Amino acid sequence: MIGSILGTLTVLGMAVTGRRISAIQPLVAAPAPANWLLTALLAGPYPTWRAARV
Repeated sequence: MIGSILGTLTVLGMAVTGRRISAIQPLVAAPAPANWLLTALLAGPYPTWRAARV
């Protein structure tokens, strides 16, 4: 997750500074952290609950 965040920020930073043309539009990449959080919140509780029952 940390690598994804750093990679996204690097690509967006290069796109904003104009050093390189990016294939990722900033408006497309902006909601990525919210998507990661939502995925973690939806996918995390079930395995945790199962492990707690053991």
